[in-house]
Amino acid sequence: FCDFGQGGKLLDEGITQMSGELPVNPSGGVLSTNPIGATALVRFAEAAIQVMGRGGKRQIPDVEVAMGMGFGGSLWTELCILGKDPNPLR
Repeated sequence: FCDFGQGGKLLDEGITQMSGELPVNPSGGVLSTNPIGATALVRFAEAAIQVMGRGGKRQIPDVEVAMGMGFGGSLWTELCILGKDPNPLR
């Protein structure tokens, strides 16, 4: 997403805002939705909602690919990348 040490710049320049080049957490992330046992599922659902264009007021325009990620415990991580293209590896 950025070069080493440049993460703060993404925030300072609004790149990760809803209207930025790389919107992050349209659902509000763990501050808004963090059910115990279903954290990753909520992230995957939000990614699918965005790709399908059903995000309502939090919809990011023209989403082609979205990523959802969650953590569970100390050694458990889930990551899912969803996209509109049914054959992405052609």
